[in-house]
Amino acid sequence: MQEVLTDRFTESEEAIRCAFAQGWMQCVDANLMPQGFTSEQMMGWKQLDPGEAHSIAYVASLPQKALILMDERAGKSLCDELGLATLGTVGILLAAHRRGVITQVRPELERLHQAGFWLAPTVMKRVLSLAGEQP
Repeated sequence: MQEVLTDRFTESEEAIRCAFAQGWMQCVDANLMPQGFTSEQMMGWKQLDPGEAHSIAYVASLPQKALILMDERAGKSLCDELGLATLGTVGILLAAHRRGVITQVRPELERLHQAGFWLAPTVMKRVLSLAGEQP
């Protein structure tokens, strides 16, 4: 949790703290290692950073289905191979827009871009179109 909560973006961090308090986010043992996978599947793990690999291993070990938050292409690809459902940052923004939590997607995408989040121009155009905003 310390990796996520840096006190740099207080508004965002408050939302994360609330998610933990309400029980729909949780911290888990970072030492969980992938088990029960084929050697071909394990090759995909080497492309991931430890946080992504551990998140995927944890979700894959759950007896019930769970959604994994993942933006990295290699991580999403591995999740697809394992049959794990993923949602990325942009998907969260679109869901928030559909539910009326945010009124526009563009300003949020611009804030993410300023913070170092990269999004291909074609993806940006598609996202804005899905949100009913001008590209």
